[in-house]
Amino acid sequence: VDELEPLRTENFSREAFCLAHDLNLNQPIIAILAGSRKAEVMGNLPIMLDAAIRFTCHQVVIAGAPGLSADFYQPILDRFRAVPPVKIVFGETYDLLRSAQVAAVTSGTATLETAFLNVPQVVCYQFRGGKLAYKIMEFALRRIRYVSLVNLLLDSPAVVELLGPYLTANRLYAELSRIEDDCADRRAMLAEYERMRTILGAPGAPERAADAIVRFLKNK
Repeated sequence: VDELEPLRTENFSREAFCLAHDLNLNQPIIAILAGSRKAEVMGNLPIMLDAAIRFTCHQVVIAGAPGLSADFYQPILDRFRAVPPVKIVFGETYDLLRSAQVAAVTSGTATLETAFLNVPQVVCYQFRGGKLAYKIMEFALRRIRYVSLVNLLLDSPAVVELLGPYLTANRLYAELSRIEDDCADRRAMLAEYERMRTILGAPGAPERAADAIVRFLKNK
């Protein structure tokens, strides 16, 4: 909240972002946040790209992970000949999200950041093992109804979670299509985002945490 709230209130130029990265200002952007680790990206990105490039009137932009290079992504991009070409942007994930119409996001902190910046999203996470691995995970986490931070905070399925064998290009394309344009589903998700921000509260979390620690220590 402390990091992102100022971004919600400051003036932001989508035009400047598009010009800086040779993007078409008049075409909506699909942001892809495929994870930060190599295994995550290799598992999620091909499916995300397969779905995203089907939106022929959109531009697809990947948020490059800090620890990975453009060379790491290139073999995956070479498998998908999109027109216009898929772009990668490093070090500007928040600006990419603020410029995007919709996002496909690997489960993790990025889902919370995407929601806080008010971008409709589909949460993704691919892992090996197919349906058997998914059933084992379901059993191990049977007391937890959701995986994404957004749904956990809201205790409701505000964003669709496509996990394991249920993350397919066809399903992701269908779910992105459902929220990429102004419609009831998109508006409902944005309303849930507003409720989530209310739950998170105002900036000042470090100070409040420090005060709580001091009070706790004084009462021991």
